[in-house]
Amino acid sequence: MKISFEGFNANFLTFIAAEGLEGASPGTLVKLTADSTVDEAIDDGDVFIGSLVSEKDGVACVQVSGYAETEAALAAGFHRVAFADGALDESETGREIFVVRSDNGKIGFIM
Repeated sequence: MKISFEGFNANFLTFIAAEGLEGASPGTLVKLTADSTVDEAIDDGDVFIGSLVSEKDGVACVQVSGYAETEAALAAGFHRVAFADGALDESETGREIFVVRSDNGKIGFIM
């Protein structure tokens, strides 16, 4: 039996892409850095707003809700997360996600 979470409650917004986001891979988690502008979420304490779908000509398409995947060492269940030491980790002040799949350092989650 095959299960799938893809497409669940998926919503997308477009933002101005900061220069540092140029060439970023789809799935990169992004943060709001200025008015209508996003950049890669990587610094300690960064709370992501969504997952990069694409970046072209200075415009970023960001998935802000639904199912996404990223690298993290989290078990299935609810977690409040932010970046620490360059990785997504538990945080009291972060964003809540629901991890539905966890396998070898990669998670599938609902935001």
